[in-house]
Amino acid sequence: MLKNKLEGFFSWVRRMLKPPRKLKFTRLGTFVVLLTFGIGFAAMNTGNNLVYMVFGMMLGVITASGIISEMSLRGLEIDWILPGEITARKPASLRLILKNTKRKIPSLGILVQIPDPITNRAPTSPQKFLRAFFLFVPAAGQRSRDLAIRPDKRGEYVLPEIKIETQFPFGFFKKSLVAELNEALMVYPAHVPISSRIEANAAKQRDASHPNRGWGDNFWGLRDYAQGDNPRRIAWKSSAKRDRWITLETEKDLDRELMANLTPLSDWKKLSDDDLEEAVSFTATYLIKNFERGISVGISSENFYSAPSNQKKELSKILRYLAVFNPLEVAGGEQASEQRGSRS
Repeated sequence: MLKNKLEGFFSWVRRMLKPPRKLKFTRLGTFVVLLTFGIGFAAMNTGNNLVYMVFGMMLGVITASGIISEMSLRGLEIDWILPGEITARKPASLRLILKNTKRKIPSLGILVQIPDPITNRAPTSPQKFLRAFFLFVPAAGQRSRDLAIRPDKRGEYVLPEIKIETQFPFGFFKKSLVAELNEALMVYPAHVPISSRIEANAAKQRDASHPNRGWGDNFWGLRDYAQGDNPRRIAWKSSAKRDRWITLETEKDLDRELMANLTPLSDWKKLSDDDLEEAVSFTATYLIKNFERGISVGISSENFYSAPSNQKKELSKILRYLAVFNPLEVAGGEQASEQRGSRS
């Protein structure tokens, strides 16, 4: 029993030392409070009932401001809709959803601020914030805002905390609530131009085929329809001319695969920061372009391996790896060898 009482007491002390709400005077609020104290002293010195009435009215306005702002802040919840992919040097938007869980009381004049960890800035420049203002959030309802971002570099970024603030109704105080967010955003490498020579080589590989029959796009020949042939391969014009079913045959396409090899890491470690970013961006862009052409893409490094695949989820895994790829932090090839063994 005593232990529970002590824990409750210490919990109360912690709440008092670090309250859930923070209160800050605005310039107008500072003036009004000083004026109120001045009128109060004047009322005590003069004993004038009218001055007492004005003093009481101003105290009531200050008290009402604190109560109404507290009612606006209570019962608010934050939710997000993140874009499927965020690419460096490309604009994107995060949808912020503010929910009011109070059943009967709306929230008014709410400002949401989030420290922006994505946009690069000089160390001496002031902290940049993502801001969204909500004039009115109905009871048991929600409102949303889109926050524009433009990441300068690839990587994993964490939004550490979120600040919900209001100056409603009179602007005397800034009452705010700070909550931990810890929302992680993965920014993929930037897309860079690919030279026409590399594009031509990729197109040549895409159109290559075996000199024998099989599944593909290039014409091979015509023959009579046989039981079990795919009806989609029927040559309708030739069938109409010959008055019998004719099947179209094609050349067999080559197995189109592309494997990116990031070894040896010693070569990557020699690159400057700018050259490293450009090299990673080129790798990601080249893999994406070939994937869009229907080529299976994969990647191999000393600590990561992904077999060639034409599945979107596998490409996402590759891009996530390239987003955080740093040759100086790669420990070794044990994980890669294990992954290769499990796939073989």
